[in-house]
Amino acid sequence: MIWDRIASRLIHAIGYDIGPRTMVVKFTDGSVKYHSPVPISIYQAIAHARFPEKTYRHYVKEHVLA
Repeated sequence: MIWDRIASRLIHAIGYDIGPRTMVVKFTDGSVKYHSPVPISIYQAIAHARFPEKTYRHYVKEHVLA
């Protein structure tokens, strides 16, 4: 699994497991959310976004990852 720490108020880190195409989001409150299947491009967009929370919310709404 690939992990990226995120500098954000709400998101602590995100991970990506290439095999099952699963993205894991660890929030600063300790909760964890799994999304699958997720293209790696979405994971990369969130990991490298200037505003990762906004990018995450956008993809959750647009691609129904919830």
